[in-house]
Amino acid sequence: MNTERIIDYFSKERFTIATSILRIIFGIIILYNYMILYSQRHLLFTDNGYTTFGSTLSLYDISNSTIYFDVVYNIGIVVAILYTLGIKGRLSSILNFIFYYSLYIRFYHIGDGGDNLMIIALFFLIFADCTKYFSYDQNNKNRKSRQPNSRKFTSILHNFSVFFIIAQVIIVYMVSATYQLMGETWSSGTALYYISQVQTMSSPIFEKLATGSLVYLGVILTYASIFVKYAFAFMIFNKKAKIFIVSCICMFHIGIGVSMHLYTFSLIMIAVEALLFTNEEYYSFYNKLQKTGIKIKGRLLTYTNAFSKRHLQNYKLIVFYDGWCGLCLTTVSKLQRLDWFGLITYVDFRDSSNIKNESLNLNELEKRMHSLKVKNSKIQNGVDSFTELAKRIIPLWFLTPILYLSKWLGIGNVIYDFIAKRRNLVPVNKCINNVCSREDAKVGD
Repeated sequence: MNTERIIDYFSKERFTIATSILRIIFGIIILYNYMILYSQRHLLFTDNGYTTFGSTLSLYDISNSTIYFDVVYNIGIVVAILYTLGIKGRLSSILNFIFYYSLYIRFYHIGDGGDNLMIIALFFLIFADCTKYFSYDQNNKNRKSRQPNSRKFTSILHNFSVFFIIAQVIIVYMVSATYQLMGETWSSGTALYYISQVQTMSSPIFEKLATGSLVYLGVILTYASIFVKYAFAFMIFNKKAKIFIVSCICMFHIGIGVSMHLYTFSLIMIAVEALLFTNEEYYSFYNKLQKTGIKIKGRLLTYTNAFSKRHLQNYKLIVFYDGWCGLCLTTVSKLQRLDWFGLITYVDFRDSSNIKNESLNLNELEKRMHSLKVKNSKIQNGVDSFTELAKRIIPLWFLTPILYLSKWLGIGNVIYDFIAKRRNLVPVNKCINNVCSREDAKVGD
């Protein structure tokens, strides 16, 4: 009975969101490394470069031909792209590890601890499900057609691969903190001060730790880095404490990235922290963010409406659109969401009760969209109406000069009429039994 409970515990799907996030971040970092070193690849990684390589397990050792090297290097880039997109997840994970490990072996003179941890994680991710989310393979039929026993075994393998990576991270932090504590500069609290004086390893902001009262901040951060690493191993097993310690570790690595320019190292270390959270926790985070977003959106909407009523009443606009036009209905729906200040009122001119202005002609309304400025009752149509819309919708401000230019060139209404004449109409009175006949009804037919 206990054995069944243990199997059920380890076969439950827990970390598929985390591994999917890690796949994407690792894939981007790998592609970054491939591309940023592309122009220097022959100097850094080939036998004809500035250094020689011993006997290693690498695809690049099969031949010392530069052409062969380029073929393997470029195939590695293609494999990394497939891995990042989550195409043929299991196969691309294996190939990506093989190709990137082959390059990693020749990375020793420019790599860092982040590269070491990533290559270990990439090996364990071969056995994990990294394409359940945010991937091309996430709707793969083969995933759904697996047998229950097969799914259970795959989940167990997946969970243990994640546990091994987390264990590796704990070991890294514990060993790192221990070696720091054994060092004289770290135990005396002066390590960050001396690091800040190495110009090749620090930014101007970091160098300021050597001046004035910020020296004491450097001492505090020196001891804090050791404490956080030791605390990490104990606090990640408590849900509430885990969020705090992961936040501290992430801030610590962001500080390293900004102050010491070790951007990929920091990103790798932060990315691995994603594995500490289960699917349920990610869904909980998402729901909280969604609720917070709704609250913020509601408050902003209240503020913008109040601001609009107080200061923007003179900019109100009424737009007359074609309610029989599917394209028009879709466009109006999207524009309404972008109208943050509620300046535009949309009216379906097909409803005759909405047309109270004698200056509006039904035939002209069918040809072009019309707009009415509330302030002075000025009526405009075609590209001019779109210009008035763009002026009142902040995300569309970039279109305003283009629309003015198109009118000045005399092509604005030509393009508008070309599109308007070819739109499909579905008259309401031709809907029978909730089925609308899309006859070749065109404007002007």
